[in-house]
Amino acid sequence: MECLYYTDSIISNKKTLAQLCFLFDKVRIFYLLPSYFLSPLEERWETEKDTPFFSKSPCEKQLFTRIHCEKHKEFIEENRELVNADILQPILVQQTPPDWESFESNEKKLMKNGAGSAFGIWGQSIGIVPEDKIYVDAPWFSLYRLQSISGALHFAITSGQTPISDNPILSGLAINAVTSFSGLDYQPTQKEIANNIAFKSLSLLVPSLPLLHPQEILCLRDELSDELGYFRIEVDRLSHSFSEIDYQEIENLVKNNIQPHLDDLKLKIASLKGETFRKITRTFMVGGGAIPILSHFINLPTEGQVAAIASFIGKIFIDIHEHNSKMKEIKNLNNNKGLIFLIKMQERFK
Repeated sequence: MECLYYTDSIISNKKTLAQLCFLFDKVRIFYLLPSYFLSPLEERWETEKDTPFFSKSPCEKQLFTRIHCEKHKEFIEENRELVNADILQPILVQQTPPDWESFESNEKKLMKNGAGSAFGIWGQSIGIVPEDKIYVDAPWFSLYRLQSISGALHFAITSGQTPISDNPILSGLAINAVTSFSGLDYQPTQKEIANNIAFKSLSLLVPSLPLLHPQEILCLRDELSDELGYFRIEVDRLSHSFSEIDYQEIENLVKNNIQPHLDDLKLKIASLKGETFRKITRTFMVGGGAIPILSHFINLPTEGQVAAIASFIGKIFIDIHEHNSKMKEIKNLNNNKGLIFLIKMQERFK
């Protein structure tokens, strides 16, 4: 399983990064280099930022586009172990943005006759430009981000990779831009639906996932590789059981079809553990009553004590063996095997 995270050039949410690295063999990010307009902007800003007009304005004295470039470099270095393990794969696109004709003409309209300011405000309203600061390059950065996420989604679709996003606003924006301007009739494939079910399941059903270091992610991937394989089979089966489904329905699908089954399996496992504990406890009681066996045990002759100990140990071993056999039977049922991955993740990160 492979995916392309398309709504940013970095995965700033560390939980999302961990979830994707657990679920997918390869996690790709799409980085459209903004050099096609950044250099001219920097040259212009360097000469104008100290002019009386800008020196008195609340504008930041640096370009947000440059900050964005630095964040990408920092992200790669922070996750160098994942990159070196060939799990996290950045795709650097050193070319101009999508050259869809209608897209280009639409961009020119957006930036014409002072409309760029409004475009910068729009960028703040959807979260691609910080709301708490004023950046002089906000209009250009907003445009760059629109080009970047649209180009990334288009690249994922045309190259057969599963597009993944944890930002529904930017995801909707990218889908709308691709379908409106590229001429591509985008319909998620069954494989994409299955992969998004897996991602949404982990997001919803393991909400307490902590911030993990790359080395911890690598270790857990290796530890749960078998369980993950069964989980992938389960979400693939589930995706085939619906004739039609879209991204907006995936959350309800997880809540209505995976969570109840998961809760039922956890109850069965808890019930079996409780049954085994009660059996072992009764072994140390007299006649099923509440009198500890110790008071009777010390009155037995040595030979009787040895025999009693052997009997107790044998009974305990039988109970444990029976417990393990029943537990294995429950977990190995075809409709249960795929959920053990989620149970182990929940247990690990309670």
